[in-house]
Amino acid sequence: MLKDGIIVANNRTGEILNKSLPVATTEYSQLIPAGTRQFTISSRLMGTLRIALNSGETTTKYLTIPAGASKTFKDLAVRGLTLYVQSDTGSDVMEVECWKDTV
Repeated sequence: MLKDGIIVANNRTGEILNKSLPVATTEYSQLIPAGTRQFTISSRLMGTLRIALNSGETTTKYLTIPAGASKTFKDLAVRGLTLYVQSDTGSDVMEVECWKDTV
């Protein structure tokens, strides 16, 4: 069900975040909303994404999400999580689907 631009399903509320990644191999940051229990990341333009937990680590300590793939993180209790990301494709968009428990 869509209510006020937010998806509600199975006692969870969904939110979609789109992070513009205009320059290839440049690091950008994206805050994951507090209370997020699950999120999925993918590239809109089929770029390979590098995801890190600390600024400056998208070239050293990172998780790779290959072109055409997605990665889901489950069973979380997010409080102030910032992801750092870069794509190997210019003008890419990182799509993040976040789910919180409905209060």
